[in-house]
Amino acid sequence: MNNDFFSTTTKPKIAYVVPGLDRGGCEMHLLSLLPELKKWFSVHIFILHHHSGALGPLFKEQGIGLTCLLSSNSDRYGKVRRWIQGTLCLRKHLSMGVDILHAFLPSAYCSAGFACLLNKKVKHFLMSRRALNFYSEHRYVLRKLEKFLHQRVCLALGNSSEVCRQLIEEGVPFQKVCKIFNGLPVRPYSLQKETTQLLEIQTVPLNWVKIAYVANFMAYKGHHDLIFVAKSLVSLECCNFCFLLAGRDCNKYVDCLKNEIKNQGLEAHFRFLGEISDSTFLLQYADMGVFPSHEEGFSNSLLEKMAQGLAVVATDVGGNKDAIISGENGYLVPVGQTGVMAQHLALLISDPVQRSNIGKSAQKTVDTLFTLKQCVNNYYTMYQNVLSFCRH
Repeated sequence: MNNDFFSTTTKPKIAYVVPGLDRGGCEMHLLSLLPELKKWFSVHIFILHHHSGALGPLFKEQGIGLTCLLSSNSDRYGKVRRWIQGTLCLRKHLSMGVDILHAFLPSAYCSAGFACLLNKKVKHFLMSRRALNFYSEHRYVLRKLEKFLHQRVCLALGNSSEVCRQLIEEGVPFQKVCKIFNGLPVRPYSLQKETTQLLEIQTVPLNWVKIAYVANFMAYKGHHDLIFVAKSLVSLECCNFCFLLAGRDCNKYVDCLKNEIKNQGLEAHFRFLGEISDSTFLLQYADMGVFPSHEEGFSNSLLEKMAQGLAVVATDVGGNKDAIISGENGYLVPVGQTGVMAQHLALLISDPVQRSNIGKSAQKTVDTLFTLKQCVNNYYTMYQNVLSFCRH
């Protein structure tokens, strides 16, 4: 445990609670955000796990203190017992006092909420929802716990208009709901050489349009829809394209996709690049982007493509409509409408000028609304308002 966090008296203390620190949208968001917030606040992360995860060392390099709440032998216990153990351990740490307790993601929200209720040393309790609430459809207990805590939280943050709307529907008082968009750090094209991925990209014919999608391979991310999109493109006699797919394989989903692609005779139009450490490495080789996900809160993957000046065809889910005005800086299509998605892609594949104009408009949108500087300033203002005016 980093004693400097609790001994600090010159800066307000903010304790963050997360399920883990493996690579994902929430974790990357915090990795960009917290080093900036350290200028004004003393920050520390509590992790509901027995190890810090793949990104843990990167947080430590930035001077962010980490505390794992579970013991090294906790894997022998069931989920409920691990959750109780983590909650009680968090309560013990919080007894030293914090100004703001900020929980990210559902399990951390429930754990932090009850630790806060059991401990009067926490002045203000905040939560962040970064995805639509599909996760709770078949989890009755979690849904009830969240609804109970909604009445007791000081502030609930959403990263898109749709997430904020759902929080209000679930019972969070509208005056306690705050929207803060994701912010992207200014990053040049990656100079990193990922040899295996580069060799795979180089197998794409030179005159083909390369379409990038960076997302972990899970069913709801919509990778399977791209097979139908590819079939539609071929039927439209638009054959000079290739999807570049990168992300972590979950439950051997990639094998299922590859088998279906082979059965459809579409192998030439797909390249699987595996997990990459920096999406800008891939985006420097892409001509445009696609985003077929079935559910999102707000995706940094979408913003990263737009920030690099790529025209993107995306599904109209979650916060995508906060970033894309269809026909101006990208295209939005209904979920599952693979034929419509193929039509928009065909237009951009066949018209390099339109593709470039859409990409430039997308880049301008990110530079105007979704920079890390704006995001940090919004968090700073929000925290100061909580410290000054918030009353439970």
